[in-house]
Amino acid sequence: MLRRAGVLVVLAGSMMLVGCAGKSASFGEPMKLSSWQTVPIEHVFADMDRYEGKTVRVAGTVAKVCEKKGCWLQMTDDDASQTMFVKFTCPVEGRLIPMDAIGHPVIVEGVVTTEEMSQEEARHMAEDSGKSEAEIAKIDGPRKRVRMMSPGAEVSGI
Repeated sequence: MLRRAGVLVVLAGSMMLVGCAGKSASFGEPMKLSSWQTVPIEHVFADMDRYEGKTVRVAGTVAKVCEKKGCWLQMTDDDASQTMFVKFTCPVEGRLIPMDAIGHPVIVEGVVTTEEMSQEEARHMAEDSGKSEAEIAKIDGPRKRVRMMSPGAEVSGI
């Protein structure tokens, strides 16, 4: 009974993300999992052991987008306390995710992993996301991050 209630909550949340925002735009390849399988990003962070290494359809909010090509984005939970890095695996000619996606609800699908990012990669990501030279220089040593490789995304409200 509780499991059914949890599924209904996730389904209702997914419908709100896509339905209430009006229009949504798809980027990259179509998703394979059903909309009822969408999991809020908070659930992934709350139970990484359950989701790590598995293909998951995750809902959150776009926090940042690669300024150069839109080939990655960072998504957050409602209070922006946790961030997932999403790298798109589909071939990108021109821009994939538009800059005006920032602040909008997003659904992505892919394999969730945790990884250690080198200092060089962390600085490269900071540069691509528009950080200042001073902010980039402050990055010292490797960083841990939650990552997803995804072939596509659906962004609501753009």
